[in-house]
Amino acid sequence: MSCESVRFDAKELPSASVIIIFTDEIFSALLRTVYSVVNRTPPKLLREVILVDDASSIEELANQRLHKYLRRHFRPSLVKLIRLPQREGLIRARLTGARAASGDALVFLDSHCEVTDNWLEPLLQPIQEERTTAVCPIIDIVDEHSLEYKGKGAEYFMLGGFNWKGEFVWIDLPSSLEVTRETRVEPVKTPTIAGGLFAIDRQYFWESGFYDDEMEGWGGENLEMSFRASAPVLSQFSLLIVKRSAKLSIFFVFE
Repeated sequence: MSCESVRFDAKELPSASVIIIFTDEIFSALLRTVYSVVNRTPPKLLREVILVDDASSIEELANQRLHKYLRRHFRPSLVKLIRLPQREGLIRARLTGARAASGDALVFLDSHCEVTDNWLEPLLQPIQEERTTAVCPIIDIVDEHSLEYKGKGAEYFMLGGFNWKGEFVWIDLPSSLEVTRETRVEPVKTPTIAGGLFAIDRQYFWESGFYDDEMEGWGGENLEMSFRASAPVLSQFSLLIVKRSAKLSIFFVFE
């Protein structure tokens, strides 16, 4: 079975609020992210896109250019812009976006990525089946020179882990898990998830303890959220999974 053969019923899936945090992001990269979400997401599923500007200082973001552009090209009820008066950092900015969200699920994205066709349905399906589930997509890359989407192919599949320094690491899919999967598009349990791109039920996000708003900067929030989300809450079963048929690409610059 391939990803293309999987069918989803949008009427049965939860709605989603897509939350994107940015600070001094490249204007075109931010818009590429927004356009890909709006153009490649079924309207039935996309409740809103919430952009949280964490006190950007570059002119094209700090002035009214972005606001005017968004109002000219998107419905105000669909793409919303929140500006923070002072730099709060990724965690508090995400919490601001989560508090403003009204969708059934929260989908956190980086501000420099591109979603593919049919990207959201595979993230929402596991949440619809078990709401105490956090779901991470396969993460491809955008070429730093050509800005072309670079898929890693169907064989590329890794899980999230961590080392004893408290750092997130990618780990190969154990053969014991691979052989037990009925199809190649079946989701796989993972110890941790990447922090930049994941989906979670909105109510469960708050029930699980959400983010620690005293965290400064970024780099440990994904492990914190992984440990919170994988702990039993309200006597329910919690799960972290990676979904192979949900694919996004992200801008990585290698120096």
